Amino acid sequence: MLRSLIFLPALLILFSCKEVKKTAEESNGLPVILEMISADTSEATSSRIKAFIKHTDKLYRWKTHYIIYSESGDVALVQDSLSAIFPQAKTKLYDNLYYNFNRKYCDDTTMAKEW
Repeated sequence: MLRSLIFLPALLILFSCKEVKKTAEESNGLPVILEMISADTSEATSSRIKAFIKHTDKLYRWKTHYIIYSESGDVALVQDSLSAIFPQAKTKLYDNLYYNFNRKYCDDTTMAKEW
């Protein structure tokens, strides 16, 4: 009897405490970055990626690396979609950033000259 009185609440606590996946803004207020490495660097690839991201997200490309910068933090679905469309590509999700540069918080607003 005593064993069942201890086991039942422990079982309820175990199953009621499931991990909730939060967006980046909910967890730490910082953006999320998704990197996709693909040998295909054609404009068609960029267009296909743009079809899956939100209009507020930014897409950058450097050589074979595509970077999706999202302030909404909702890129896990995008990552799954891109992995399905580009199975040969490698995707990495960076959802634990520690710093987000914002020029509006700088006292000195002058821009450096091109060097």
